[in-house]
Amino acid sequence: MSKNQLNFEELINIIEKKINSPEVNSYISKLSQKGVESIAQKVGEEAVEVVIASLLLNKSSIDNNDLTSQSCSKLRQDLINEICDLYFHTMILMAKNQVSFADIFQEFYQRNQIKK
Repeated sequence: MSKNQLNFEELINIIEKKINSPEVNSYISKLSQKGVESIAQKVGEEAVEVVIASLLLNKSSIDNNDLTSQSCSKLRQDLINEICDLYFHTMILMAKNQVSFADIFQEFYQRNQIKK
């Protein structure tokens, strides 16, 4: 990971700090103060945007028969942006509900063990 990247733990720490010590101009603090319902609604909106962006990229790649075309490149970046928004808002929801990445990874582990 390069110096200009955050990992999920660093990002969740920033989110938790802004939830626990609200800042006046912080988007995270403002959204958190609106409550779980508002955060969950935002997660739902972002999930729909990911689906739409993915379908648009898929259609463009089929039409152009090439994921590297200029139009696909822009649509791919749109999808990356929407996935970023979805992860970000999901992490706000996690922090607000005191769900950690350890909880999530434990669940992944348990699901994998059941299937073996």
